[in-house]
Amino acid sequence: MRFLVSASILAFCTLQSSIANASDADESQNTDIGKTFTRSVEVTDVDGSTIYVTQVLKRLPDGSLEYDPSAQPAATREYDARQCLEGSAPGKGLVTWGPDTLHGSACFQTFDLVEELES
Repeated sequence: MRFLVSASILAFCTLQSSIANASDADESQNTDIGKTFTRSVEVTDVDGSTIYVTQVLKRLPDGSLEYDPSAQPAATREYDARQCLEGSAPGKGLVTWGPDTLHGSACFQTFDLVEELES
């Protein structure tokens, strides 16, 4: 259990580091509440290379941003999938980011952990 907690913290810190080092490539953010806008963001890919992803976002009344994985361009969905370890896949639900967040990934297990533990 101690190893699992340590590994989880390491994975979280690595993801946060990638986000903190990202920078806006195209700050064409629409400030209209409820309107969808697109922006390009420079991020680090899993192999360490720098790439640009295009995001489709919606500004919420409190200033936060709504990220809908299903509304993203194919290249952005592929980038999100590469961030997940084997046996997991990107989340499909709406995600709310803070107003200064450039990118984030959420991955969920794609197999039944209970069945694996019982075998």
